[in-house]
Amino acid sequence: MTGKSYVCILHEYCQNVIRRPPTYQTTVLENEKNPYQMTVFINGNPYGTGAGQSKKCARLEAARKALEVLIPDFQKIVCNDSHQTGPVVASDRDMQLFDSISVTDPRLYELSVRMALPTPYNLLVECLNRSCVPESDLKSNMISQGRSKHFFTLQLREHTVKVRCKNKREGRHLSAQHLLARLHPEVNTWSGLLRMYGPGSKPDKRNELETIQDAQTQQKSAVKASLIRLLKAKMSELADQWEKSGGSLNPKGKFFVSPYNLPVVAFHPDSEGDLYSSAPIASSSSPTIQPSTSD
Repeated sequence: MTGKSYVCILHEYCQNVIRRPPTYQTTVLENEKNPYQMTVFINGNPYGTGAGQSKKCARLEAARKALEVLIPDFQKIVCNDSHQTGPVVASDRDMQLFDSISVTDPRLYELSVRMALPTPYNLLVECLNRSCVPESDLKSNMISQGRSKHFFTLQLREHTVKVRCKNKREGRHLSAQHLLARLHPEVNTWSGLLRMYGPGSKPDKRNELETIQDAQTQQKSAVKASLIRLLKAKMSELADQWEKSGGSLNPKGKFFVSPYNLPVVAFHPDSEGDLYSSAPIASSSSPTIQPSTSD
């Protein structure tokens, strides 16, 4: 069970042993420290209740208490890690379930909620944030054509997807899946997108910041090897992204330099501070100094 979250373990136990899926009931408490409370129900009976700062933390705590009721030696199995809220979420074992599920599978939203993993729309927002694209560029619209017959449209610049859904929540996440499939045609399964944008995939910003701060405290003449290594790693990441996309990444702009029209900076003859934006035009009235020639 190492590497799996309590929610994932409980879901597998219920699926294989009880043959009934667990359900969660959310309660909002008047508590600033732990405002959310989750209760696990299996076959209509409560098995555990947990509170936390977020719904995810409360769900993990409730799943842990439910497992303690269902499995008497559960704490010994997980090496007595009762002081933790749960193992690392979105591990490789957690994502084994998604290895055979396509990116556009309509069951992804429910599975993501049950396993406390990012929902499709949240994963799309994370994808946009890492590409420096604001969430405001996402345009959504829903059209109803009768009872339980709705069409949800999600647009991101030149990409537009339209899906049929039962309600707005289903359409929002399902359209996000189709949009992610269009943005990443090389990824076929949902586990691939989780490894790219899920928990644990984001680079460690703290180590990068410490590297930059250490380089700033060094002397100006010192060779900043750590900063050079960081720059090299970032350039390698950009090169890998370019190769994986097949050169289809659109740059934000182009910079052209002509060898016949280079910018010229020349000092004003009467002042050391003023600069010409271009080479001054020689005047016929201005004196010119010719190099002296010796016989």
